[in-house]
Amino acid sequence: MGTDDTDILYHYTSGAGLRGIVDQIGQASFPKVYATEGHAFYTAYTYQRTLRFQASDVRFMNDHAELKTAGQVFAQKIENAASATGGGHQLLPLARELRAQGFLPDPAQVFAASFSTQSDDLSQWRGYAGGAGGFAIGIPKVVLRDHTYPMFNRPAPEDPLLGFPAAVDLVEMSYTPAAIEHDADEFISRYANGPALGPHDLAIARFEMAKHLAQHKDDSFKAEQEFRVMTHTAPPVASTSPLFGELRIGGYGLTPFTTFAINLGTHWRPAAETTIARLIIGPGPYQELQLIAARQLLAINGHDPDVAETSTITFRG
Repeated sequence: MGTDDTDILYHYTSGAGLRGIVDQIGQASFPKVYATEGHAFYTAYTYQRTLRFQASDVRFMNDHAELKTAGQVFAQKIENAASATGGGHQLLPLARELRAQGFLPDPAQVFAASFSTQSDDLSQWRGYAGGAGGFAIGIPKVVLRDHTYPMFNRPAPEDPLLGFPAAVDLVEMSYTPAAIEHDADEFISRYANGPALGPHDLAIARFEMAKHLAQHKDDSFKAEQEFRVMTHTAPPVASTSPLFGELRIGGYGLTPFTTFAINLGTHWRPAAETTIARLIIGPGPYQELQLIAARQLLAINGHDPDVAETSTITFRG
């Protein structure tokens, strides 16, 4: 397809996950968000090559303990900055929240979908059907960075201009304590040992800090070479403003998520030509049959079926 493999990131999922991401994606896949027939720009959205991802609240991802690790570093750095100048700092309320819970509370939600640089990773395959199945969806970085939008579950605004999808961040995860400390120092340096922040400014700081905390993992996970597509909700305009996430059943039970539209066509940025650059079928006893089915799924939904291929890792049943 003309895309260098170093420019592709891979999302590992099950057969059910692949079908939910690829199959029959259209306006009906995003029923409660953004432009509807009543808005001026409804017809500007195109879905011919769009994928639908469920991005989890990072506090509910299987490595949520990493948030607490980074959070304690941020809290300590804030406390140190406050002590150095007599005990006051604009971020102290957030340090107290981190000390109390280990992570920032609602409504500071960050949603993320995980990707790997590795297209055929045994440790990832073991997570799907015990190594007897699974798929790795290869998507160009440029599509994830420039053509992906969070489709928050929120009431449509009266002004259709406010209904435009927000941006996402494509972030390479860091895995070292030094990286956490550097990030904390840089973030804290934006704020002064001065008067307390007002509610709105403190809310903005809380949301920005939540996004920073979500960029770090323990160095024991370094082999994953993970990237995350992330977004965070906007600070509420009032204490009664609703949260934007939806809910599904995940590893922790009820799990907040929001939907990402990957390669959504808009009136200001047409969809990219290729959404799925590669599709790797994981090792398993029915790999060749899954290859046939995967190619059918791609073809039915407007993607190139020839990008599907089988893993080179030997199945061990």
